[in-house]
This record gives sequence, structure tokens and C-alpha cells, in this order.
Amino acid sequence: RALNRQPANLPEAERHFQIAMSHDSAFPGLLNNLADYLADQESGDWDRGLLLVEQALSMMPGQPQFFDTRAKLRLRKGDAIGAISDFEKALTGRGEQKGTYLGLSKAYAEVGDSVNAKKYKNLAEVGELLDNPPKAAEDPQ
Repeated sequence: RALNRQPANLPEAERHFQIAMSHDSAFPGLLNNLADYLADQESGDWDRGLLLVEQALSMMPGQPQFFDTRAKLRLRKGDAIGAISDFEKALTGRGEQKGTYLGLSKAYAEVGDSVNAKKYKNLAEVGELLDNPPKAAEDPQ
């Protein structure tokens, strides 16, 4: 709930993740959620996040959302090639892919591939338009 508030209460959310993990650290979704939270922090503990998501992947291999989390962490740590590989794996089964496309765009930009960077940025923008279509102008009649 702390993450759903506007603005999100990130310290409170992390505290709740830690409490939940102290009760059951073998829940892969929880491990991934905490790793994803760490990936979103500007100066987070990205090494710890990688350890958590690796644990989650060992329990539930092949989960697209876990690959997305690991990709974000790899990108934060400067491993754009590893991030590209994981972002591409994340595309294999997710409904909402805008964030993954944006991550791919950033990773390709970091390795100097402007063609793919632009391609994935455009795909993210198309996804945004599909998710939030512009409202039609009302007929003044």
C-alpha cells in the first residue's frame, strides 16, 4: 500500500518488504518486488537487489518480470549488454511492456546502437498511446 500512495512512501514500503521477508524469505515474488524497489532507487543497493532477484529466478526460472527486474539492476550497474539480454527475455510474456521498451532503449543507447534505441523508444511511446488514448474533441453541437 505504501507504494500505491501518491507520492509513494518508499521507506515505509521497504520496511514492510523487510518485515515480510523476515517471516518468509523463500517467496520469489517478494524477493523480486524488493529487488525491483532497489532497482528504482537512484543510489540503491543494486548488488543486494541482484542477489535477491537471482534467488527469485532460482526458485522460479523463466519469469519475465524477474528478468525485467534483473535487467534494470544490470543497467544501473553499467552492464548494458546483460540488461539488453534480460529485457528481451522479459518481453516474452508480459502484458504491459512500456517500461521494458524504455529500458531496452536506454540500454541500446548506452552501447551506441541508436537505431535500436530509437526503435524501442518508439515502441514505448506507442504503448503509452494505446494505454492512454487521447480523448476525442467533443462535438460543439
